[in-house]
Amino acid sequence: MTWNVAQSVSAAGSTGLTLTSPAFTSNLTSGSKLIAWVTCTSSLSISTVKDSNGNSFSQVLAYTASANQFCWIYVLDTPAGDAGTTPTVTATYTGTNNGCALLVQEVTGLATGSTAAAVLDGTAGEANGTGTVSPFTVTWGAYSSAVASEYLTGFYGDDGDTAGTNNTTPTGFTADTSNISNNGSNDLRIYYKNSTGGTESISNLSPTQAGSSCSWTSVFVAFKLAAAGGAPPARVQLPLFRGRAAARKGTLASIQIKPPATGGPPATFYPPHGLLRGAAAAVRGKLASIRGRAGQPSGSRPPGSPLRGPAAARPGRLTGLAAPPPVLHPAVVSPFKAPAAPLRGPAAARPGRLTGLAAPPPVLHPNVPAPFFAPHGLLRGRVPVPSRTPSTHGTGPPPPPPPVHPPHWQGSTHMPAAGQAGNLIQGANHTGTGGAGDLKGDYERSGD
Repeated sequence: MTWNVAQSVSAAGSTGLTLTSPAFTSNLTSGSKLIAWVTCTSSLSISTVKDSNGNSFSQVLAYTASANQFCWIYVLDTPAGDAGTTPTVTATYTGTNNGCALLVQEVTGLATGSTAAAVLDGTAGEANGTGTVSPFTVTWGAYSSAVASEYLTGFYGDDGDTAGTNNTTPTGFTADTSNISNNGSNDLRIYYKNSTGGTESISNLSPTQAGSSCSWTSVFVAFKLAAAGGAPPARVQLPLFRGRAAARKGTLASIQIKPPATGGPPATFYPPHGLLRGAAAAVRGKLASIRGRAGQPSGSRPPGSPLRGPAAARPGRLTGLAAPPPVLHPAVVSPFKAPAAPLRGPAAARPGRLTGLAAPPPVLHPNVPAPFFAPHGLLRGRVPVPSRTPSTHGTGPPPPPPPVHPPHWQGSTHMPAAGQAGNLIQGANHTGTGGAGDLKGDYERSGD
């Protein structure tokens, strides 16, 4: 993150116990930082610093070691109510006003906070003195920064007894456009550049004085930068979407993931590592857009495996996640195979076929009939075989009665002849039409 001085305003005076700056020339920006640099003679002590919307600045540095000139640094993270406005800033004092000055900057890219530890990088270098010759020399206290490219500043203030000449800007620094010089009340000047991340240096000043002496102070310090990109995004692992709750109103509403409490960009949404299962995957054929806070698209990744189950075969689509089509097999005709052995018993007297045998409707895949497998065993007994014709769901006709064959006599019938004792009738008396295996004989009488 880089810093930038967006704008500044300043004021100086020697009457009253308040000093108010002009209004900023441009609207303040949300996320910027306001820095109020205040200096005054030792007859005054600062009480408060506030903007015209009533927001109070916080003191992060006070240098009052000089016998004649004091200086302070106050900061304020631009409030939401100040963003888009051009407020003024007022410093309130106690004591006797023998001269004071105020310069307020709006700087972007600096760390948030209202304490010296949160805002300043280490301990400031400080110096003070009184010039009795013209020009006199202004020095700076030793200072080292811990990080490069921070907002390194040199803050100078005096009691106003300078002639306003020889105000050369230190080498490599930039002078603020609102610096106050050659003012009878107080002078206040700010110089800035990038820090080096080590021992810092700034060339001495050599202002000329208008009177017999001039009291001055100097502060050398760097302001911390905002963290690059803010805090790392929070990784949120969401559970799988299952059951009917995910199908309410046909969509999954936008998922808002708050950023970490420490600030930073919205958290990135990571889809579930598992598969979407059940009704949720088929919600109107798509998942509604899933976004982080502030409408930033999430870094969504599709699942590593295809969607499975009934949801995968439903019409529609998952936006950006194309599931493969269901695996379809070629049409399978279900042939009926006759049993290996003939049918026996009453059932064998039927016209010779089982009617109405049809394969059940497809179950797993559309347009794929399930094959019919003939029974492994033979059909036996007198129980009628039910018809499996899907259209009637009835039973077949009853079996016909078994064929009736006329009884036949087998063997011989011996009868005595009438009136003749001892005579036999030999042979066989056969009645009926008989069959191919029947034995035929004759009717014998005595004497034959």
